[in-house]
Amino acid sequence: MKLNHINLCTSDVPALSSLLEKHFGFNLEETRGQHAFAQLTGTGGMTLILTGMGKTPQPYPRNFHIGFILDNPQDVHTRHESLCADGYQPGPVEVTTRGRERWTLFYHPAGDNLLIEVSAPEPV
Repeated sequence: MKLNHINLCTSDVPALSSLLEKHFGFNLEETRGQHAFAQLTGTGGMTLILTGMGKTPQPYPRNFHIGFILDNPQDVHTRHESLCADGYQPGPVEVTTRGRERWTLFYHPAGDNLLIEVSAPEPV
């Protein structure tokens, strides 16, 4: 079985789509309606569907996030710098321990209480 897609609801489909295209390597495949739907494809064939929340937006639960694993800690720093250069305000880059491994990571608020985690394992 293969996971086909993930649907993320957002109060601003164009803004989230633009963020994912510019900073996370997704390609916009299709839009529908007046800023109501976007289909994006990422590396490895990952499909994200973005849909509008409607008239009464509901924020995501605390700590809900999507995550991207990069190859090395320098790539995490580079992605963080790129977001900052574009006027975004990602959280600080940190090094933390998960199990027996150390990871470099940061979280970026993407609206509606959605977080994007960007991380890479520290070299051993």
